[in-house]
Amino acid sequence: MDVLFSAYRLDLNNRDTEGNNHDVTSSFEGLANSYGKYRDVMNYWDEALPGRVMHVRYEDLVNDFEAVAKAVIKAADLDWDPSIIDFHKKERAINTPSANQVRQGLYTRSVQRWKKYEEFLNPLKILLGNNAIY
Repeated sequence: MDVLFSAYRLDLNNRDTEGNNHDVTSSFEGLANSYGKYRDVMNYWDEALPGRVMHVRYEDLVNDFEAVAKAVIKAADLDWDPSIIDFHKKERAINTPSANQVRQGLYTRSVQRWKKYEEFLNPLKILLGNNAIY
């Protein structure tokens, strides 16, 4: 719910090169539909490649970034590079709505942030159905 709430709060301009709007984040229906499709794809790959798809929960990532990052790097059969931990200190351009947040590094203050607005987000939770508990 935190990730969906964050997407809902952002003013995303999802237009293709022809100007068609593909915004799925400005309505609960769009968010639920898009997330449902995402879960369908992930469920397919979990079944097609048992044990080979790694799932990373936002809460786990922000609470123990180094351990989760090392697990992802290991699962991808890559070599660990300690500079991964300092991603927020890199000086390259960031062209996303969360550019300022990236420069702060990871933080936990947004974990369960959606709960403050649960009364208003309950329709989204209902639309998500079983996907809300993933």
